[in-house]
Amino acid sequence: MNINEKNYVENFLKNIEITHNLSELFFEKLFDKIPGAEKVFNKNLESRHSKFVNMISIFKNLKHYEKMVSAYQSLAGRHQNYSVDPAWYPVAVELLVDTLDQSFDEIQASEREMFKNVFSYITTIMQSSVSDEHFVSEELSKKPEIKNFLKEVGGEDVIKQVHQRFYDVIFEDEWLGTFFYGKNKPTLVRKQTEFMLNCLGNYSDYHGETPALIHLHMFITEDMFLLRRQMLKDAILSHGLSESVAEKWLYIDGIFRDGIVKKDISECVMKCVGQMPISAKKPAGYKYQSSVFYSDDLV
Repeated sequence: MNINEKNYVENFLKNIEITHNLSELFFEKLFDKIPGAEKVFNKNLESRHSKFVNMISIFKNLKHYEKMVSAYQSLAGRHQNYSVDPAWYPVAVELLVDTLDQSFDEIQASEREMFKNVFSYITTIMQSSVSDEHFVSEELSKKPEIKNFLKEVGGEDVIKQVHQRFYDVIFEDEWLGTFFYGKNKPTLVRKQTEFMLNCLGNYSDYHGETPALIHLHMFITEDMFLLRRQMLKDAILSHGLSESVAEKWLYIDGIFRDGIVKKDISECVMKCVGQMPISAKKPAGYKYQSSVFYSDDLV
C-alpha cells in the first residue's frame, strides 16, 4: 500500500454515499460466496448496513492508519469470537472491490488494483492479530498484576457503579459534556461496563464498536483525554477504591488512547456524507472541580 493508493481510496470513499443498496449488494455476494457467513451476521437489514458503514469507515482514515492499528487488531479478535474465519478476509476483499466496481462506473482496472492493495493491507493486519487472545489481552499481559483485577475491584456491579458516577459528572461538565448531548446515559453506562469486562476477558458480552471507530468523527485532544481520565480516576476513588485499583483501571482504559486522540480536526473521519466533526471549545475560565481532594488544583 503506497501513498497514492491510500490517498485515492480514502478520498473516493469519503465522497460516496454508503446506501442500503450498496451494503446489501456486498452481503448478497458474501452470503453467496461463503454460505456460513449468513449465520454470523444479523438478519436485520439496518444492523447489517451499520456494520457495512463501519467497515467502510475503517478505510476512510488511511492517512493516519497507524493510529488505528489497535482498533484493527481488536476488531479482528471480536470477529473471531463471532466465529468469523480469518480465511474469509481475502474473499471479502475481492467481494468489496467487486461491489464498488459494479456500483461506480468511474472505477477502472487500475483503480480496482488500488482498492485491492489497500483493503488487503488492512485485512492482513487484522489476520496477523487473530490468535487465542485479543490485542487487549496481549497488552494486559504486560501487567500480570491485572490478572485478578475484576476480583480486586469487587465484581461487575462495582464497575457499573463507578461508570455511573463517571457519566453523572461528565454529562454535566460544561466542556466535555458537549460530546454527550442527546446521548442516553444508562445505555452508555451499560456499554462502557460491558467494554471493560470485555477487556478483562469476558468477550461474550460486548458487541459494540471499538473506541477508535466510535470516536472517528470526534475531535478529541490530548487535554480532553487527560481531563476525562481525571474524571474517571475521581469516580474510582470516590467510590472508595484504592489508588492501586485506580492505576490499573486507568491503564486498561488508556490502551486505546492513540486511536482516539487527534492533533487536528482534519484527522476526523465521517462515516457518511453530510456528517460533521464533533468538537468542543473550552469555555472561558473553565476549571474542573474534582470531587476528590488533591494537593494541587486541577485545571
